Amino acid sequence: MEGLRQRIWTRLRQTLWFQPALASALAGFWVVLAIIGGPLLSGMDDLPIPDKDTIVELLKMGGGSLLTIATVTLSVLMVVLNAAAGQASPRALPGLMSDRMTHRALAAFIGGFVYAVTGVVVLGLGRDGDGARLLIGAGGLATLCLALYRMVLWFHHIADLLKLSSMIDRIFRTGDQAIETYRAAPAYGLRLQPAAMPALDGPGLVPLYPRLTGHLRLIDVARLAGAAEAHRLSVIICHRPGTAMHPQKPMAMIRPHDGRPIDEALRNILIGCFDIGRDRTEEQDPLLCLELLCETACRALSPGINDPETAIICLDRLESLLTGLVARPADADAPADTEGLGRGAAHVVLPPLPLDLVLDRALMRIARCGADAVEVSCHLLQVLEAIVRNAQNEADADVARAAAIRAHAHAAAALATIHDRDRADTALAAIP
Repeated sequence: MEGLRQRIWTRLRQTLWFQPALASALAGFWVVLAIIGGPLLSGMDDLPIPDKDTIVELLKMGGGSLLTIATVTLSVLMVVLNAAAGQASPRALPGLMSDRMTHRALAAFIGGFVYAVTGVVVLGLGRDGDGARLLIGAGGLATLCLALYRMVLWFHHIADLLKLSSMIDRIFRTGDQAIETYRAAPAYGLRLQPAAMPALDGPGLVPLYPRLTGHLRLIDVARLAGAAEAHRLSVIICHRPGTAMHPQKPMAMIRPHDGRPIDEALRNILIGCFDIGRDRTEEQDPLLCLELLCETACRALSPGINDPETAIICLDRLESLLTGLVARPADADAPADTEGLGRGAAHVVLPPLPLDLVLDRALMRIARCGADAVEVSCHLLQVLEAIVRNAQNEADADVARAAAIRAHAHAAAALATIHDRDRADTALAAIP
């Protein structure tokens, strides 16, 4: 349940409405607190008590202005999202919609508007004692100052957010965190299947199908390990997070240790350990940000945009992520985290993330889309050269060499001049 609560809390914090709703509730709470606590301040004659009409005018002016600013903020946000979808990738929109600076700005504007409306209504009902007027007036000034502060910060932030380089850097930072998480625990505390996956139609194996169509976004490893321990199960997870799922595609294969059938209640518990949703998330999906950088590069290479420099910038970010991945590879033999997740973690198997799949998702589409641009093709081969030189085991280096041969083949078939083909040949020959 702890993993489920954490997952719900994370999703709530990323929604566009949560912080404005929380700020609106706090604004209403302060007005109620002013009504209740106002009489306690009525005897303090040395405090400056504002006039009721002054407070009402202040709240009306501030509330109307903040509502207008909130409307403009949402309009500008839509422009930013459209720009991100056109310049980077439509799949980068969830990351932009969870931008904390935008959430805080909207919370200040909408919360201030709700405070103004609530304060005007309360004062209009005659709850205008000296203490209440003092607290409501002080709250009005505080909300206006906070809104002004957030507005100034957000103006600079949104101008920076419109830059394509800022979007690329945001994707890169998110990908770096996802790869660090993967490197620290490639199976996220479960047991990693080092060899080929066992046959999924073996005796005693019961398939577990999702009830929804979407992407496998997250596996609640703590809850799944607990269920495996409590019900004496072996669980073979068929797909890593990020895979597209549908009700005819098994998520996992279950083998009860005692041979008992899996009833509907246990099946519901196991299905609840897998989060199926519309959009992929990066928590357990290190491929997502690699694919976003690849997609941004391919979009920049399209005939309608024709911006190879952006593709080269994306390749630089991909080089940083991929060389870090092979320079400090994840430990495929890491034991299950039986201390943190319980003994059931040793009976849950997660498939590996092979490097050839990583390079295919991150680089091969760029190799095809940028094959006729010699600068992009040579830069991609230099990225693969860096991966080979930084690889800590020969198997990873061989995978990168094979990817370089495929990328060179795309370039050799597309480049029109002998000079450009010679440059690609030289870049390939530089790979040790």
